[in-house]
Amino acid sequence: MSIIIKGGTLVTESDIFTADLAMDKGTIVAIGSNLTPQPGTEAIDARGKYVMPGGIDSHVHLQLPFCGTISADDFENGTKAAACGGVTTVTRPVTVLSTTKRRPVISPTSLTSRRRST
Repeated sequence: MSIIIKGGTLVTESDIFTADLAMDKGTIVAIGSNLTPQPGTEAIDARGKYVMPGGIDSHVHLQLPFCGTISADDFENGTKAAACGGVTTVTRPVTVLSTTKRRPVISPTSLTSRRRST
């Protein structure tokens, strides 16, 4: 499906300017002034609105285990909320769960004995 976003304020990594943006099957194919939609192309009036790429939130706490509980936001509701705010990609920090019940993975004595044997 083709879409033209008309007259919006486009925001790129280096510029902010008013233009039309044409897409075909989800790929930007043209940016310019007064682009003419072809038959069957959906035209969206974006005058007075910003047109920008989706944001990336690289540190979210969705379903995060913490002190025996899990954070309130799950992936379903958290990603819906992110999309409503223009965020299209989220990543979560890696969570390492200890299976040793708060005991160190390597004990200080094992490190000491290794040093002596080498």
